[in-house]
Amino acid sequence: MLIPNGGNIYTASVYMNYVYDPKVQGLMEAGDPKRNITGIYYIPPVVGAGAWAKKYDPTVAKNPLIFPTKKMLDSVKIFDAKALNNQKYLTQWQNLISA
Repeated sequence: MLIPNGGNIYTASVYMNYVYDPKVQGLMEAGDPKRNITGIYYIPPVVGAGAWAKKYDPTVAKNPLIFPTKKMLDSVKIFDAKALNNQKYLTQWQNLISA
């Protein structure tokens, strides 16, 4: 999230804090028809959202595509931002995707 230049910093901050609350993230993942919220079904950036999603919809909380297991997360490779300026890497990448 970002606050556009000239935006209301206080209001935007309050909204961001609300959205990133684990209970709210869990609710957003699982969906809640009473609040007209449908599941968003992506990996939430908030620790603890899975526990709250489990309360609303256990099947969503058990979905490893939404809440990856520790084993899955341990195998994730973090992209090196410096690679964007590495000509050798860029050439290899272009060769790979254009093959």
